[in-house]
Amino acid sequence: MLTSQAITVYNVVDKTVFLRILGKYSAMMRPNVQLEETVIIIPSRLGASRLPGKPLALIGDVPMIVRVMQRAEASGLGQVIVACDDMKIADAITAHGGEAILTDPKHPSGSDRIFEALSKIDPEHKMQTVINLQGDLPAMDASILP
Repeated sequence: MLTSQAITVYNVVDKTVFLRILGKYSAMMRPNVQLEETVIIIPSRLGASRLPGKPLALIGDVPMIVRVMQRAEASGLGQVIVACDDMKIADAITAHGGEAILTDPKHPSGSDRIFEALSKIDPEHKMQTVINLQGDLPAMDASILP
């Protein structure tokens, strides 16, 4: 059982589960996901060093970040939020019916962006499972989520 001071973070890229307690991570076994206490947060930033503007790169006629959001929604695991650093990303998400939260553009990592977004949407610490879905997985099969 997790306390209000801890959340379980499931990282989809490497399938490692972490327990974040007071800002520190320690490895854990994969949890049993409870849908009502689960949120999928997709960190996204416009200023990527290798490919600036990558989240808004069109795949067909839809931005990459929107495709990732749609795959997350198709999983049916819970609320899906894009934690982004720029209004252009937020606008793309909301134009496609999604939810975006603006975060500090100075965050050094996606985990920091996720933590800020989680603090805004869950100030009472009710979420038990947070799925960190990377924003550059537009072809991800929704069934691989836990």
